[in-house]
Parts: sequence; C-alpha cells; structure tokens
Amino acid sequence: MSATYTGAETGTPWIDLNFRILGSSNNVFGSASADSCGVIPNALRDTGELYPRGTSRGNVCVSVPAEQLPGANWIVEASFSGDDEVFVSLE
Repeated sequence: MSATYTGAETGTPWIDLNFRILGSSNNVFGSASADSCGVIPNALRDTGELYPRGTSRGNVCVSVPAEQLPGANWIVEASFSGDDEVFVSLE
C-alpha cells in the first residue's frame, strides 16, 4: 500500500487507516484480531508519522480464503470514524 497524508497536522497510516478485504461472496476479512499473517516484510506498520504531503509505502496482509479472491476488493477506511470507505479492486 501507498499512503499520502493530506491533512493539516500529522498522521500515521497504520494507525489511522483500516484495511479489509470484501470477498467475492460479500464476506469481509481483516479484523486485526482475526488475521494470522505472521511476519510481514516491509510492513506499512514499520513506517512512521507523516507530515502534510508525506508518503509512506509498505505491505499490508489480510488472511482470505482462496475461493473468496476472484472479484474481491480492498476496503480502506479511516480507523476511528468509519466514514468514507474506499473500495479498490484486487485485479
């Protein structure tokens, strides 16, 4: 994932954003307590705080059954408000 901070103060992508997968059967995967990805190389979690226009890149992992992947979408939303969900195709 790549995240650019567009706010006026500072932001931390791995805290401020929530990443989930909407599977092809309309099941949602990705609550932090349910995932078991193990060690994630170059994890977004390893990036720091961003100032305005700062960009961070890193990997995000969500455990999803293989049969749910065709036609699946990322769901990206603000962690604390739950507003403004953005859907991004995996394909």
